[in-house]
Amino acid sequence: MELELRKIYGKSGKILDILKEELNISTNKVKKLLDNYFVFVNDKVVYISSYKISKKDKIEVLVYFPQVKKVKVIFENEDFLILDKPPFLDVYEIQKLFFKDLFIVHRLDKFTTGLLIFAKSEKVKKEFIEIFKQKRIYKEYRAIVYGKLKEYKKIKHSLEGKEAITIINPISYTENYSYLKVEILTGRKHQIRKHLSLISHPIVKDVIYGPKIIKDEKIKMLPRFMLHAFKLKFPFKDKIFEFNSPLPKDFQEALAKLSL
Repeated sequence: MELELRKIYGKSGKILDILKEELNISTNKVKKLLDNYFVFVNDKVVYISSYKISKKDKIEVLVYFPQVKKVKVIFENEDFLILDKPPFLDVYEIQKLFFKDLFIVHRLDKFTTGLLIFAKSEKVKKEFIEIFKQKRIYKEYRAIVYGKLKEYKKIKHSLEGKEAITIINPISYTENYSYLKVEILTGRKHQIRKHLSLISHPIVKDVIYGPKIIKDEKIKMLPRFMLHAFKLKFPFKDKIFEFNSPLPKDFQEALAKLSL
């Protein structure tokens, strides 16, 4: 995937107006760049369209407009289907665009890729909710984080007043970055992102729970934060189902760029 980091100097005014003029694109497209955290001013991520720029500021823009035209179904039966979720769409958008008649069982963040379950009936949805509540589902992720993380960690830190447990096993690491296998025993909102931030190893390019100032151009060039739902295993109707999602191309490229 070839991405361009466009650099703009010597401009003043609102970031929205500058990018419209310099990139010759519409207001809507500028807002998409901002919403996807593709705009940096003096190395800081900027996502507010009214942000004021002075002539001394350095603007950098990852000029990329991702389009999702289809979603891959990796398994389907009469009760549910398993999707390989692409980035840049949240689960509600996926439902609206591709699966209007199906029921959302669980959620992945807009930028997270990987395995996602949709039920074909309200009854099956409720059965899956019970499976999740009873912790009878195994959920494994892959993540790239800032910093060297060399050892197994079990994080037990409640989120929003509820128990939250995350298990981390390093796969590889350098002085500045680590590639992790992550298991979650609970399913709290943004659990992995929050827990990794809590131990000072936030996911790369996660500007909500990690650093908003990014000096490393390799990280600026990443299209999203690197989190992937890699494996699911659960019982359903007296049968054990197990699914794996291979790492998407952007994740593989990130590993290569960061020497992981």
